[in-house]
Amino acid sequence: MSEQRRLELIDGLVALNQLLLMLVTLPLWSGTGVFPSVPMIPWHLPGWLLPAASVVIAVSCFRTVISVAGCRAARGFFNGRLWSGILLAVALIPPLQNVHCLQAWYWFFLLVTAIRCTGRQQRQRTAIVMVLAGLYLCSGLSRISDQMDSGISALIMQQLCPADISKSALGFMTRTALVGEILLGLALLGVVRWSWLRIPAGVVAVGLHGALLFALGPLRLNHHWGVLIWNLLFVLLIPLLLAGRTAQGSLRGYRLAPAAILFSLSGLLGLADNWVGWQLYSDRPEQWELWIHEWGSERLAEPWQSWLADESVGGWRVVRLDRMSLQQTGAPLYPEDRFQLAVMERIVADSDPDLRFQILIDEPDPLLWWRRRRRWIRDTQWLAMEHRRFLLNSHTARVD
Repeated sequence: MSEQRRLELIDGLVALNQLLLMLVTLPLWSGTGVFPSVPMIPWHLPGWLLPAASVVIAVSCFRTVISVAGCRAARGFFNGRLWSGILLAVALIPPLQNVHCLQAWYWFFLLVTAIRCTGRQQRQRTAIVMVLAGLYLCSGLSRISDQMDSGISALIMQQLCPADISKSALGFMTRTALVGEILLGLALLGVVRWSWLRIPAGVVAVGLHGALLFALGPLRLNHHWGVLIWNLLFVLLIPLLLAGRTAQGSLRGYRLAPAAILFSLSGLLGLADNWVGWQLYSDRPEQWELWIHEWGSERLAEPWQSWLADESVGGWRVVRLDRMSLQQTGAPLYPEDRFQLAVMERIVADSDPDLRFQILIDEPDPLLWWRRRRRWIRDTQWLAMEHRRFLLNSHTARVD
């Protein structure tokens, strides 16, 4: 298989993944629904820009898919570096309008599109492998936690182990999987120099995503379709990336690796958004919870009134924003703390001024990220002060 054809197939898989995930999260891209949107920068952009950019992205992805499938009519101007550059510019519009669009899979789409419009063809596959290396390495590091035995990683591992497995054995298996994910990232970093790593790294990576498909599929946890599509992409993509010679001798591709990985790791210090390196089922991202006192809960504005939990804890009821996000947008909550701050501040601002609320923030230590700490916000003054520590926008979009 020629290198050009291999890259075309990679383009087709990434485009198909993007198209399918846009379909299952359609309200997020059409700008419909009542879930608050948070622009990346505090500019007031026309509301029609988001759906218009989404249509261009979807049409481009569809064109790529049918082009790879052999439709010559879809080729021509819409192929090559120029169109990739135009597509990349358009693809930046949705997160500028609403960072909720910047899901993990959209980050990957942006990175691959950027790689395809820069550099020599012989180095592009190397660069994509480096992106994957950073993804596995940072994702593995993010799972290091002092609650690993009872966290989501342990729950997933439990689906793959015998029902009668002991807690200690489950903890050992969870830690082994974490170490394996980190080693996989390091192996992919070494693929270009040591070609013998291609086969073991590819087998481990495909096995990892195959196991996740089983654990998260309809027979087990029955998770959201978007997560299954995301994992299926890697099962199909990794053999294409690692089969044959992976740009042997093109070591300049390593120049992208330190920058990409250091940028992702800077999320540990709060500089990069969580979705760059920290993936789903990670204990790393900050978790915000909005609690409303039972007495006077009717002061909470609609439509959030209907998302109050039925059960109360000490007289307080949590607003199930995670469920509302899935129902209204088809996508999970964006894990960045400035996004969660903006959404909760909007809810409080829309409600009665006498609303009694408190926000629980469960966050990692800035340096020792595997250690968690908790703090509370109980009034609007302290809530407003939170904005000072964010470099990017942490306010919801202005409503016309």
